[in-house]
Amino acid sequence: MKNNDFLKNLHIGKMVCEIAHQKEVSSKKIAETILRYERNSHKIFQLHDMDVEDIVHISYLLEYNILEDISKNYLSQLPYKKNIWNHNAHIIEYDVEKNFFQILNHDNSCFFLKHVQLGEHIKSVAETNGWNEHGLAKKLNCSQSYISYLFHQKSLKIKHLIWISIALNHNFIAAQYLVHMFNFSLSILQYYTFTENILQIKIIK
Repeated sequence: MKNNDFLKNLHIGKMVCEIAHQKEVSSKKIAETILRYERNSHKIFQLHDMDVEDIVHISYLLEYNILEDISKNYLSQLPYKKNIWNHNAHIIEYDVEKNFFQILNHDNSCFFLKHVQLGEHIKSVAETNGWNEHGLAKKLNCSQSYISYLFHQKSLKIKHLIWISIALNHNFIAAQYLVHMFNFSLSILQYYTFTENILQIKIIK
């Protein structure tokens, strides 16, 4: 594979650590969420790289879209169009007295990951561009056997996925994950109501 020196400053563990500290979420809680490092949860913050599906789970736990930051910082140059008609409505309810908010009628989970087949999507992009396994192997500077292996992967390490996205000029992070993930920064205020001590806001994703 080609050298990924441009990703050497990307340290996933440090990113997670900083956000977790701000959100007051322990490494133990993160370990319980991703079902890894449960006996040595502090190791999570030492990881330079991490599986993209683990990052999705951590994003939901921390209520912070880590993948969006990564996509903006490393893949912003890649063309990507989101289907603006595929909107989902959500309600945010804020209790003024308790200083507490929650998202209503929103599936705050990672169930969509069950339907993500990353390798199949990579294969589809390759076929759309007319690259067979041999052509794709040359483009990614790897063996054909690895390409066959790649097509059967459900998930990949995030740095590898970034590199493949750049090599194939396709933002796989946005296309396979961000389109499904709730994001406050992409939300548009629709209306709000205030009754007793509850402020209720409807937003569009």
